Amino acid sequence: MSENDIVVVWLGRLTRVKSPDLVVEVGRALPGTIFLMAGDGELLELIKKEAPRNVRCLGIQNRDEMWGIADIALCTSDSEGMPLALIEAQMAGVPVVSTEVGSISEIVENGVTGELTSNTPSALSHAVELLASSSVKRRDMSTAAKTRAKKLFSVEVMVSAHQNLYERVLRGVKQ
Repeated sequence: MSENDIVVVWLGRLTRVKSPDLVVEVGRALPGTIFLMAGDGELLELIKKEAPRNVRCLGIQNRDEMWGIADIALCTSDSEGMPLALIEAQMAGVPVVSTEVGSISEIVENGVTGELTSNTPSALSHAVELLASSSVKRRDMSTAAKTRAKKLFSVEVMVSAHQNLYERVLRGVKQ
């Protein structure tokens, strides 16, 4: 890897619902981009066998280190609740390319903190290429991602929201 390489990080469980095979397909479509896959699961060995040279399966890694080297975060899931990996990526100022499923649109603001798309290889490749080809777009999305994530998902915000919820529930029980 060189300093000028664009690094796309995919972090998660290598299972069917996370569609790690899409990373392999996007990697094939974008051979000039480096894709790092961190995680473990039943598809790890299969993905390692199928991956082109620019897609590297690293196994379990430190998430902070991975987001520290990422230019773009990639999520290829078919189904998600509230993916912590994308919150962590944006807290680190990493813009996101993701399938638009579950609650991802509550984390990623399309066109502002990342790009949301369908789960087809061509749509994901296009979105990654859009960010990879523009350092200005990545920089602007990085700033927006960090600001928005801290505003919505910081420890202080989450603790306060949970405390308020518990207080409302307890007030309802006492009545």
